[in-house]
Amino acid sequence: RMQANAQAQQHQYVEPPPNFNYFSIDIECVATGVEHNARGVAQIALVNCAGQPVLNLYIKPTTPVSSYLYPLTGLTKEILDTHGTTFEEAIA
Repeated sequence: RMQANAQAQQHQYVEPPPNFNYFSIDIECVATGVEHNARGVAQIALVNCAGQPVLNLYIKPTTPVSSYLYPLTGLTKEILDTHGTTFEEAIA
């Protein structure tokens, strides 16, 4: 019971200071093999504190893709081929 209270306290909501800008980032990956960790970054998205999109980049995989994990990511080969950039260009 004490451990549950400690965990609950670690996840309490803290109100941000006034005029504080914060962002949320979402990374979508494609499967590049059969192992759980065999993933490649395929999309980087960023929204601001109002939920407005700030950035949405598609990344062309550098290794062969075994699955686009479409039900989870909404990504397809066509989307990445048409709109994708290299990872190096995306983070520059």
